[in-house]
Amino acid sequence: MEHSDLDFICPYGNEKLKRVQHELLELFKEIDALFKKNNIRYFLIYGTLLGAVRHQGFIPWDDDLDIAVFREDYDRAIGILRKSLSDKYIVHDKLTDTVYWCDFSKIRYRNSTAKNEIWLNDNKYKYKGICLDIYRCWETPCSKFRKKQNRSKEHAKFALMNLSASKNLGAKTKALFKCITPLFFYFYYYFLDTISKKEMKYICDPADFSVPLKKEHLLPLREGFFEGVPVLLPADAEAILADRYADFMKIPPKEQRLPHYSTVEFYDE
Repeated sequence: MEHSDLDFICPYGNEKLKRVQHELLELFKEIDALFKKNNIRYFLIYGTLLGAVRHQGFIPWDDDLDIAVFREDYDRAIGILRKSLSDKYIVHDKLTDTVYWCDFSKIRYRNSTAKNEIWLNDNKYKYKGICLDIYRCWETPCSKFRKKQNRSKEHAKFALMNLSASKNLGAKTKALFKCITPLFFYFYYYFLDTISKKEMKYICDPADFSVPLKKEHLLPLREGFFEGVPVLLPADAEAILADRYADFMKIPPKEQRLPHYSTVEFYDE
């Protein structure tokens, strides 16, 4: 996991970031072994897929890990993890945390605490350790407007979360105005999606943010590598990444090379 050719500064320290990536990789290896033993199909998605294709592992400044499981296998997969994972990990979902709001599960490393600067509501959870996200993936009818609808809802949700996190009237007023435009476009594209011709595509959690995946881009899954570990990737990972990130092989400017967390602490340090 050496990335000396890329310049970035992690707010909680580059050495600690290496520890985060190491712990997540060890967690992933355990999940991968359990899924393969029990014939659970999964694949890398989002930033982890981007890292696998562009860096053959973690994006150098990334501090989480994303995989997806097909919805028909999802409950069984989480049940296996709940029963068989090492004690140093916990399945974080609505069964283990009454304020958890996601429809998918996270697997957290118990011996850590992290502050999330992107999903601010995560900081209210019972468990706050570094995590691996396990998203659901399912087939559903989508029009050509679904991508724009989801992107508008994504922007609106970020604005609404900032609104709820604002602590004074001025900040709340500013955040409220930032909600109006994306909400308008969300309902506009929702209407167009409702009346337009649809085709079957795959959606992954978080469904509001997902770019629909064409079946021929997703299946059949193919073998690849992540930090030297054999993994499963979408059939045409490059097409999926291009649809979501456009010029995905281009390294972002230094000011955008940021992790999700602002602080991370390990209890054994």
